[in-house]
Amino acid sequence: MEHLVGLEGLTALFILLPGFLCARLIQWLCVRPKQSELDKIVESLLYSFIIYLIFGLVHGGSVPVAFVSQQVQGATRYTVQFDHRSLFELAGIALVLAFGVGGIVTNDLSGKVFRKLRLTQRTTRSSVWSDAFHDVSGVVQVELGDGRTIMGWLRYYSDEPKDASLFLEKAAWVGTDQSLVQIPGPGILITKELGINSVSFLDHDNSRESKATFGGKRMFKGWIVFLIAAILIAAGVSAGIHFWSDANKVQAVANLAGFVATVLLLSLTAVYVGTNQETLSLLTRQWDEQHRVMLQHGLDAPNGNAQAWITNQGAHHVLITRILIERENGTMTTLPAHRIVQPGSVETFMLPPEIWQDSKPTCDVEIAFEFEHLGTSGTTEPKAFNLMPSSQQATILRRIKAGIHGLWDVNCPKCGAWDGMCMKTDALGNLVAARARKRAMQAELRESCPNHRSSWMLTTESSSPGESASGS
Repeated sequence: MEHLVGLEGLTALFILLPGFLCARLIQWLCVRPKQSELDKIVESLLYSFIIYLIFGLVHGGSVPVAFVSQQVQGATRYTVQFDHRSLFELAGIALVLAFGVGGIVTNDLSGKVFRKLRLTQRTTRSSVWSDAFHDVSGVVQVELGDGRTIMGWLRYYSDEPKDASLFLEKAAWVGTDQSLVQIPGPGILITKELGINSVSFLDHDNSRESKATFGGKRMFKGWIVFLIAAILIAAGVSAGIHFWSDANKVQAVANLAGFVATVLLLSLTAVYVGTNQETLSLLTRQWDEQHRVMLQHGLDAPNGNAQAWITNQGAHHVLITRILIERENGTMTTLPAHRIVQPGSVETFMLPPEIWQDSKPTCDVEIAFEFEHLGTSGTTEPKAFNLMPSSQQATILRRIKAGIHGLWDVNCPKCGAWDGMCMKTDALGNLVAARARKRAMQAELRESCPNHRSSWMLTTESSSPGESASGS
């Protein structure tokens, strides 16, 4: 009796092995939610059912493992018979199923289909952490637990958010003034001990497009071709083994296999050509991104002296040729610079007091930098600042404030009256916006003349209290 129980257990083990093999491969290929031992057994049983269902559709009523009882000299003898060909076929079906499910889960293929059909809003992946890093890639800016910030190209990431580990290539520390300090070597590993407060995906559109090109179209086509090839190869091997004794059928199977191989070769060639085109497009975008000019500038007043600064956050040297300073009255001051700003560095330029010393009490200026990079020239986005000279010494600045904060007198264009009317500036970022608001206020004054009403008129209630000490 004990011998019978052992044989039954051995038979059950061989029957369930394909499902366990398939489940184990899927857990190795993709990140799965944490499962209990019971969950793993149930999942393996389901995969065993699917494998034997496919096997039954191909072979009808044949079984790979049989528990046989025979009468030998009046005694019952129990044996386990194996069909070795069927066992190899079961293993092949388990491998193909595991690779197929792994590809579907990793690339969220079924989730995309079901979400498009409005059947679910879930993905096939284990967490939002995994979804974000699968679908979005490129340059990231990571804020660590201690407040420091680091930037780099995302290369590797942990499977689960509880581990919260990243590896960044071409990484650099980001200073408080937005300057970059390059980290020597291939990159930096951020472990969960450092803590991650947030991860910002920079240049999201380009990164997402690149990821969609490679992680979506190319991977989808590759997996489809691979699955078709694996299924056809498994079917061909199974048919060849099954009909090995019939020469005519073997020849027919060989001819069919040759035709299928030709079709697969053409399909792989088409995928390869498409991949090369996508690769060329991606390399072009990467070239443009790596050579993109990334300049940030501002204005401050150390010791009362106006100082313009500019930092290069790109990967190549940039030549600053001129500094353009425009006042609210349209007066333009051009200062020659001719200085190279290296990647990750900050350059400063002292400004002459003639720009602000005749202003009472403050003046609004707009500053921009002209530059040259790889044979092309350009101008940074203009930024406005409000300068307040010292009442005792006009050549010394009391403070610099980011944005437009000065008193802009506005006359009625219809009657020419002023009546002490000034415009609310609301810390506008540039002179173009301020002048557009001034025209809008003049139009309202014209329409309401002689009462002179405007939604942009500065009042005691609308004036902003408090002043900052510097601008950036």
